[in-house]
Amino acid sequence: MKVYFIYNGRDADGGVVNEVPEAFKLKIEVPASWMEGPCERLQLFFLKTLKAKRDIDLAAQDVCMKCGGLFLKPQDVVSKCMSDYNDVYVLHNVPEKVKQNHDGELRCTNFGCNQYYKEDDNTDTSCHCHTKGPVFHDLEKHWGCCENKKACDWESFQKIPTCSITRHSTANKPFSFPKEEITNVPLSAEQLNQTASAPSGMHDGKRTTGPREFEGASFMHNEPQQVVDGKARCRNFGCTKEFVVAENTEISCHYHKDGPVFWDTYKYWKCCPDKRCLEFDDFVKIPGCCVGYHKL
Repeated sequence: MKVYFIYNGRDADGGVVNEVPEAFKLKIEVPASWMEGPCERLQLFFLKTLKAKRDIDLAAQDVCMKCGGLFLKPQDVVSKCMSDYNDVYVLHNVPEKVKQNHDGELRCTNFGCNQYYKEDDNTDTSCHCHTKGPVFHDLEKHWGCCENKKACDWESFQKIPTCSITRHSTANKPFSFPKEEITNVPLSAEQLNQTASAPSGMHDGKRTTGPREFEGASFMHNEPQQVVDGKARCRNFGCTKEFVVAENTEISCHYHKDGPVFWDTYKYWKCCPDKRCLEFDDFVKIPGCCVGYHKL
């Protein structure tokens, strides 16, 4: 297996810590004997090379590794968190932020607010929020009150402008997702116990919440398509490339065996649960785990 370790002088939050003329990129051909060992071994090898080649001396405890949008622990097993030709970024650790003191404050539960406030300072214009809760549908996210403002990744979703100005509040506002939408609200301990013996995704005839594979993706995976000018677009999970049907071979497609799962803020392929991403852009770059024919 070959992987690329990269140092660009940035920290885990994307800030510049060390101005470097250009990123240092090192291709490492991982020995078979290291595959079941800790990632720390690769990290130390890279840091030693970085010092020799660029005269940049970094201590292992001052940096972290990020691969496919996920931060790796030094003790993580190489074979379980890295794939062939993955990019592994070595980033400076971010200093721990001083914990803010919110004694005597409340936290607003209005949709899209989540700010701390003091009731004595609360006015009719203190809170900028949404009037309806979040809707997660296929690969899109939006607020129920702002259906015309949709986002594909979590960061863009959080930046959607609020539509209402009111008082801060701590009232629990019940919200029911429409039946046709796939939800990803975490289950409480009681709900987990209730659904433990129920069929997957169902309880008392109703859809449960929790991590779910999107049904729309499964439909697209199985729906046949038309061949135009001898070309088609692959329907395998994680591929979607256009290909020439006559040139399709048993090694043409690198794809995922099972569909996508979106759970809270992270995303992964059902067949690769150990490779989870926070960002959608990183999610679509997760290497396929299967090789075969493109799917019509």
